[in-house]
Amino acid sequence: LGFSLSFLCTSLSHVFVGSNGILGFGSPVTSYSNTSVPSLVEPNGFAAAFWMDLDPGRSGSVRTMTLGSPPNRRFVTTWTDVPVWVPSTSAVTPASGVTFQSILHESTADITFQYLDTTTGDPTHDDGRSATVGIESPTGRAGTLVTFARGFVTENTALRCAVPGTGSFIDPNPVSIPITSLPAAKLSTAYAQLIPVLAGVAPFTWSIVVVSLPPCLALYANPRRPTPPP
Repeated sequence: LGFSLSFLCTSLSHVFVGSNGILGFGSPVTSYSNTSVPSLVEPNGFAAAFWMDLDPGRSGSVRTMTLGSPPNRRFVTTWTDVPVWVPSTSAVTPASGVTFQSILHESTADITFQYLDTTTGDPTHDDGRSATVGIESPTGRAGTLVTFARGFVTENTALRCAVPGTGSFIDPNPVSIPITSLPAAKLSTAYAQLIPVLAGVAPFTWSIVVVSLPPCLALYANPRRPTPPP
């Protein structure tokens, strides 16, 4: 990026630029099969300017540049005249490629999507009719969907996704454990207790804070509930 910022509670100093109209935060996004957001299904943690199956290997270009000066720098990714991917055996070749930009703002962590040309020559793809536009958190549990395969993105338009630059993201579905203590164990007696977990998304990771468990006890978890040690 050339600068650092906080995006949805994740510190960013670099992004992964994908050929398919998407930026990955934390890891590359190579999937050409776009989905709606948010979704727990990978990939997670991305900004999708025009996510669909594009083919810059055939023609067009994808370029990046950092512009401006601190604290108002901008990381700009430009997909220029990139065509939709078609099989080599296809009798139909899209007449033109799409041209658009993703702009990541240093001071606010906002993301601007700008569209110059969204016409491919194939009406099933024109104006984003098979594309995803939006942002998703690294966990996949939250996101902002602008459009998914609806033909919403037209030429000479722009939109801005506002994200708190301080990383003050609030989990919409926080984990809650409604009990604060467990019954005492008896010497030489098998001991097992179920700990209910409300909300959140399994699987869960358990840890002991301040105190520690006796050597004969341990915590285990599966997607439904904690299970007693053997």
